[in-house]
Amino acid sequence: MFPTLQHGVAALRRRLRRSGIALTIALISAALMPQAALSQNFVVLHSFTGGMDGDAPSGSLARDLNGNLFGTTASGGGSTACTGGCGTIFKVDPTGKETILHSFNGTDGSNPFSVILDASGNLYGVTLFGGERCPGFGTCGVVFKLDTSGNLTILHNFIGGTDGSNPEATLVMDTKGNLYGTTLAGGASSGCPNQTPPGCGIIFKIDKNGIETIFGFDGAGGNNPSAGLLLDSDGSLYGTATAGGAFTSSVFDFACGCGTVFKVDNKGKETVLHSFTGLIPDNGVPYAQLIEDQAGILYGTTEYHPPGSNIFGTVFKLNKKGGPVTELFSFDYGDGGYPLAGLTLDSAGNLYGTTSTAGPSGAGTVFELSPAGQLTTLHSFNGKADGGFPQSVLVLDNAGNLYGTTPQGGSGGGGIVFKITP
Repeated sequence: MFPTLQHGVAALRRRLRRSGIALTIALISAALMPQAALSQNFVVLHSFTGGMDGDAPSGSLARDLNGNLFGTTASGGGSTACTGGCGTIFKVDPTGKETILHSFNGTDGSNPFSVILDASGNLYGVTLFGGERCPGFGTCGVVFKLDTSGNLTILHNFIGGTDGSNPEATLVMDTKGNLYGTTLAGGASSGCPNQTPPGCGIIFKIDKNGIETIFGFDGAGGNNPSAGLLLDSDGSLYGTATAGGAFTSSVFDFACGCGTVFKVDNKGKETVLHSFTGLIPDNGVPYAQLIEDQAGILYGTTEYHPPGSNIFGTVFKLNKKGGPVTELFSFDYGDGGYPLAGLTLDSAGNLYGTTSTAGPSGAGTVFELSPAGQLTTLHSFNGKADGGFPQSVLVLDNAGNLYGTTPQGGSGGGGIVFKITP
């Protein structure tokens, strides 16, 4: 379904999969819709200039116990090895002061995406490109660690083939400190022959002995896993693939291989919990990482727009044993569209998320979805001073404050870090 890697990637990454269409529609929408004022509870903590301090913070944030936020920018920084810079790792303190912790130089990775924190304050993440050169392609990305002294260590250089290539997803860490993640391409399967670079993607594990391929996608069970994984207490991994699955395109029913929700157990066996058809109300193309409630129900989003429909993505839930998805909400563009990021759940069962475009002001939204399916728009971005086109998972603190990023807008033009208070 997606023949080229990450749909035009580089610094603008996931949002550029639809940028030619979505941005045009968003600008039209912004002109036609009444412009919403900045929410009184919305604060821009930091605006990126697009230069040395980074550009396009597309990934999700990590927050420590002192309230410091850590994240990455897809481009910018001090290196000239990449056009527009190879990206950065940054820290923003509670007052909004930014510190650049690392600027990538291509050799140590480029186009980073998200970071996670361990108990000691070390940061771990992946870069989509950079590192060693892949045979017949550009560069395949790395897994890295940044310690508290600012030293960056490459834990793995992807070289294509069976070890995978081009990781984009946020990592997850188990109680022993082992890391798990996915790559968009690579692997041993020949089930995705028209993709560049080849391969359907893999799930990998990194421990003290190095990297191990836990599972290789074959197309039928999904391909192009773009989201991070959910790690269960029994060692099973749950996730989504943006393409592949049991359904293929048909001129009769318009169904498509629109992705899957999958489980891979601790022995590497995959179970497809759901294959998306692209048909209403099933929808499809789940970019987002799954979350789980206390009852073991999985929640996620899709961003597919069925032809001829007024649906521009959905929020869904699914039993961990599989079966049909339950649609909790469908976006109609006026209330937002294309929710690329995962969801955040509070103790009352409310879901929080972002839409990457559309909404009352045309450049995406932050929303709250109640257990009863009632949507509240907490903020509508205008693409200017308050940022625009968000695609990061929101961070929720104990006081109910939400934190996130947008890859565009702000006073510096290079995106923002924002805070929404309850």
